[in-house]
Amino acid sequence: MYFSIELPDGLRVLVNNRAIIDINIPDHCICREYMRYPDYVPRDGWVVFEAGAYVDIYSLWASRLVDDGFVVAF
Repeated sequence: MYFSIELPDGLRVLVNNRAIIDINIPDHCICREYMRYPDYVPRDGWVVFEAGAYVDIYSLWASRLVDDGFVVAF
């Protein structure tokens, strides 16, 4: 069964288990894990590789920041 979740920044994702809702989304949206190291926050023109992408919350977030760059998720 899939759940449709709207994230605070307006992105909508489909998730298929509670772990994504209980762990991944709070890590990204509440704890803001990806913002802890500002030197690694994607910027315009960056090429970002996400190894081990699952729901791609990070990939969706990064794709909004790289503008002329791109994101590769696998």
